[in-house]
Amino acid sequence: MADEDDNFHEKKRAKIELRKYAKVPIWICEDHDEALYYIHRAIGSRHIAFEGITVLHFDSHPDLTVPVKLKAGTVFEQEKLYEEISIADWILPAVYAGHVNKVIWVKPPWSDQIKEGVFHFKVGQHKETGFVRVTCSETYFIEELLYADEESLEHCRDLELIVCTLKPELKQTKGSIDKNESDSQAKDDESSTNLDLKDEDSKITCNLVDQERINTNILGISESSLLLDIISQENNFILDIDMDFFSTQNPFKLLYTEEEFSCLREIYRFEEPLSTSRKDLDNCIKLRKAQVDKIEATYTYLKEHSSGSNDSKLVDENPPDCCLNQDLIKLTDGIKQHKEENLDYEMLHFSGMSSDIPHHVSSLGMIDNLMDSMATVLKSFPQPTLITMARSSYDEYTPLDQVEHIQSSLLQVMRTCYGENISINKCYQTGE
Repeated sequence: MADEDDNFHEKKRAKIELRKYAKVPIWICEDHDEALYYIHRAIGSRHIAFEGITVLHFDSHPDLTVPVKLKAGTVFEQEKLYEEISIADWILPAVYAGHVNKVIWVKPPWSDQIKEGVFHFKVGQHKETGFVRVTCSETYFIEELLYADEESLEHCRDLELIVCTLKPELKQTKGSIDKNESDSQAKDDESSTNLDLKDEDSKITCNLVDQERINTNILGISESSLLLDIISQENNFILDIDMDFFSTQNPFKLLYTEEEFSCLREIYRFEEPLSTSRKDLDNCIKLRKAQVDKIEATYTYLKEHSSGSNDSKLVDENPPDCCLNQDLIKLTDGIKQHKEENLDYEMLHFSGMSSDIPHHVSSLGMIDNLMDSMATVLKSFPQPTLITMARSSYDEYTPLDQVEHIQSSLLQVMRTCYGENISINKCYQTGE
């Protein structure tokens, strides 16, 4: 009983003794996975709680994968972890480490990797492989070979994931905007309207504070959870924004011709499970793994025979068709002829695995409308403990010709919401 009392008081002291920043820090980095470093720093300096953290995540991408062969123990070796993760897989390590237990992914209208709703699942260590896996059976996780049933996991952590869409505040186009921009804005508005009509029966309006302050059409989520109840004054939270939320490219799409990219998508096309039954999920995972293994075996073969070997000899040494993806071999031959240079097989593989990510280059009008919507929502929430931002311009997820406009507009939104109580830290190289 005495031990329980000591634990209770220790936890209570830990909560009371959290330090406060003089001003809310805004850490602006280039690659999004760098945000995890600043979160670790905040935890280490006791500016935010060790556990029970909520991340409010504005992004065109969920960033909720992990490297498929990430050992669970690596999560607790920070330097090694930073080397292994990338821009798409920095959040779940913080979940498995016990820091984050709620993620609110606020997506733009063109993103659909995970459907709107509230999901409760576990992140744990696979008993046989030791890899990090999740129990969520959404297609997003199955396609990346990250799904596993709870019985096969140990050392599990609970995660509540809320997915909702931020809708742009539609306004009359100012006369000073030229016709091309007006046409582009109209297309954006029509596109966002059409996208927002998906799954309308399962969507409800989220009333954040009062009807006068919030346009209830801005933010919709499934279920009846109110975000304001989750992001409460008692619950320190992290505001995380990727600038590609406002305008995003699929940079891999830009590397190939339209026909080549279409072929690549078909080679990597994922067949969804017939149902969420254990049998169908296991079968789907098995088929997907076989598909990816065959693709990777093909790349291995191509690499081994790409350095000055005799072509006729290659034909004789060709493994049986069942061992290689012949469509991929034909595609690589075509790309080599088109580019007239050595092919980066690793980049091609990454392109294929990422072929279905969103591509929506927004007009300036759409960007500004989304800024207004974000400001409206953020004003309704308490102040975050810290803010992380990613430019995502070096890898061209955020268009290079728009990133500076997005960043300056976003910082103005921060000043509008939080006044001068912010400290801006630019943690990236400008290239000047």
